[in-house]
Amino acid sequence: MKKVLLCLLGIAASLQPGMVQSQPDDWLARMSQAVRTRNYEGVMVYVQGGRMESMRIIHRYKDGREQERLLALSGDAREILRDNDVVTCILPQDRTVKVDRRSFGGLLPTLSRASVDDISEYYDLRELGTENIVGRACRVMAMIPRDAYRFGYRMWIDKETDVPLKVELLGHKGEALEQVMFTQISYPDSIDENDLKPAVDAKNFAWIKQRDPVNNSMSQVADGWVAGKLPPGFRMVVHEQQLMPGMQDPVEHMVFTDGLATVSAFMAPRGAQHKFKGVSRMGAITAYARQVDNFHVTVMGEVPQATVELLANELRYEALAPTMPAAAGSASP
Repeated sequence: MKKVLLCLLGIAASLQPGMVQSQPDDWLARMSQAVRTRNYEGVMVYVQGGRMESMRIIHRYKDGREQERLLALSGDAREILRDNDVVTCILPQDRTVKVDRRSFGGLLPTLSRASVDDISEYYDLRELGTENIVGRACRVMAMIPRDAYRFGYRMWIDKETDVPLKVELLGHKGEALEQVMFTQISYPDSIDENDLKPAVDAKNFAWIKQRDPVNNSMSQVADGWVAGKLPPGFRMVVHEQQLMPGMQDPVEHMVFTDGLATVSAFMAPRGAQHKFKGVSRMGAITAYARQVDNFHVTVMGEVPQATVELLANELRYEALAPTMPAAAGSASP
């Protein structure tokens, strides 16, 4: 899913070789583990452009099950519940509940061990020193992209718990595009089941559930839409077909990631509901859409324009050749 500068200096001035310390990738691995497996609760602010939202977060990990509850404290009333990869969004004003599945985690960044091992090939990892966030000592880490296909990051990682207390998404000039920061946090030993239940009774709301994938095996759908050249370091991790509400034909969906940045591609049969073409920006999210034969292709993610354009232009549809029935009496080889 999306800042105040570390100092009043740009990030380039902040990255001094003398400040680099040993094995910053180890801290990334510990951070990713802590985000998933620690109990924590507090108040966070999310800043994008001139818009700021405040929310309460409760996160629990118990018996291999990760649960999270987000409650909006400003803006439109809403609650977001996550149970492993199932996400439920409750919108009281619309009297609507949306249920979806996500292949990637929650508000804070997580990395697989393989991603941490590979990520230094595409990001320059730097330690910038120590700074306090909500009264807790944090290691300040920077991840500077080595090319134009990804944004950079700055992370303030709690020295004691390894939970990131502040995360910034950085543009190529070091400017903050997005920020997530705790203003309060605690680490309870246990979290009661009732604390993860919504405050709103949504039984009589309209429930909108994303339909299960028609096909979620990459090998089985690879004979339809295929991706040619990918941005360096990106790989396809999801390739599925889904039946979407209001659409008769399935929509093909691909997800690409470099282990940190994530990009989604949607290929839908061309129709009146698809009018957007070209490049669009909303905060840190860049989208690019184009027509390919009788399909509408949309690629979006928190990445630079060059990334979504390259992916959209490299997606193509390869129809299967019809299989001819074997002649009667012919022998199989």
